[in-house]
Amino acid sequence: MKKRLLAFTVVLLSALPYLYSASIHVTITNVKEPKGEVIIYLYKGSEGFMEPDSAYEIVKIEASDYREGYTFSNLEAGEYVVILHHDKDRNGKMKSLLGIPREGFGFSRNYRPKTRSPKFNEVKFAVEGDTTIEIKMIYF
Repeated sequence: MKKRLLAFTVVLLSALPYLYSASIHVTITNVKEPKGEVIIYLYKGSEGFMEPDSAYEIVKIEASDYREGYTFSNLEAGEYVVILHHDKDRNGKMKSLLGIPREGFGFSRNYRPKTRSPKFNEVKFAVEGDTTIEIKMIYF
């Protein structure tokens, strides 16, 4: 009897991550021209936030297909941030002139920077299940 209970408990606990898997669907708006690609950076938690190499997941979609957005699947519940970069020349780097971005970008919660990059608390959002966010691309 104890062995059956133990086996049942192990099976039940191993299924928990699948019972609580979440997703984030990112809808992108305001892409000025369908040239290049849109890079979507997903960050989980504040550690490594704003550092491209520390992103939880990175996805590239054709700028011409931006209306379809993208869905991140099988995520744990938690706090996330999404950052967009419209990489027109496909070099993987944000073009800037005197610190002003020359390519489109966007942040979750549609944070619009004035004189500095956002802080984690300004762009984070909670995910507990299937979540949809919309991010408007910003150009200067």
